[in-house]
Amino acid sequence: MLCYQDHLFRLVLSPSTKSWQQYSTSSSQVATSETSVNHDNSASASHGDWDEWIIAESRRRLLAASFVLETHTSMYHEHSFYYPFTTPTPPIPLIKDTQHLWTAQDPETWEEILNSEPTQLNSVSVVDEEITANHVTTALPLDMAVYLASEAIHLPRRSPPSTLNFSAGLDLDSTVRIRSLFPNSPVANTYLALHHTPLRDLLAATGDSWLFSRKILVQEEFQRRKQVVRSWSGSVHAGAASTFAAKALLAFLDTLDTSSNDQSVTNQTSEISDYWAMYVCTLICWSINRTTRTRDASAYSSDSTSGGTESDAKGWLKTVASLDPETAHQTVRARREALGVVTMVRRKLEYESIGGKSKLLVDAVRVLKSLEDDPNRARF
Repeated sequence: MLCYQDHLFRLVLSPSTKSWQQYSTSSSQVATSETSVNHDNSASASHGDWDEWIIAESRRRLLAASFVLETHTSMYHEHSFYYPFTTPTPPIPLIKDTQHLWTAQDPETWEEILNSEPTQLNSVSVVDEEITANHVTTALPLDMAVYLASEAIHLPRRSPPSTLNFSAGLDLDSTVRIRSLFPNSPVANTYLALHHTPLRDLLAATGDSWLFSRKILVQEEFQRRKQVVRSWSGSVHAGAASTFAAKALLAFLDTLDTSSNDQSVTNQTSEISDYWAMYVCTLICWSINRTTRTRDASAYSSDSTSGGTESDAKGWLKTVASLDPETAHQTVRARREALGVVTMVRRKLEYESIGGKSKLLVDAVRVLKSLEDDPNRARF
């Protein structure tokens, strides 16, 4: 996640040629910071005005990136979300109206843009907009991430975050906004999959008592977590989670498709946290109805030379993704194609884990390899 944070901060601070300077991190100051600039067309903007604006705009962008990162990690790692604002919708800045000013390479260019587009000095935030599909499709990457994060924080929060009530009905109404605004977003679909998943229990059960690279030493706690996953795997919540996880995986794998003749297609994930999303979504798809699995898992061949393996796995994902979230648990079974998904994603993540510098990524590959090598072993 630290590398993902680095990516976000590069997005915040580039492409301006100005070096980073010290600043106050007060959210109230950042959210409302504006620069008083003399935009008399007959006078040249001073270098000081440009410097002052850059500092203020950097604060705005840093707040936006910090909000995205906090929301993202709280969803991906199932921990409590820190919300320091008093309004239902946070006053998180958007950068679309200041982007042209931000790309100015010198004070003179900055002044020319300011004179032609004085509205770029306006500080626009999420509070000022009713997010629509058009906003999302035309947004800059950071603004799109802010839009998604501002919707994600309105999903009902579990208290504590790791607790999921299986006896409660499936609440899809709370997910309508995200599903309609971000239907093809792999990150949004991962958020929705994890919203219906006891993630930490699933990680512990499939990881043989290892949770975020730490071993659960108390046997009673480990058994309790396995029981939670056992109850969840055949529930309506698991069915819904599997449909969203399948959609996310299809989007991720489409980005990583190395069979394409298009040379612009890369085998690398676009964000450093994508590996984690692919990993947890694979665990969800593998776990669905695992307690009622049939014997065909043992017949699955992971031989990389079997040409139909990856195609079958993707076809199975498409089938799961097309199911109704409310009834998917009645249809999806842990078939051999689900194990094919494990193999396919493991191969992708092995490419990412070269060098072994990310402990979580190395652990993810290890767990997937274990599931692949011993498909008939009961994990929970």
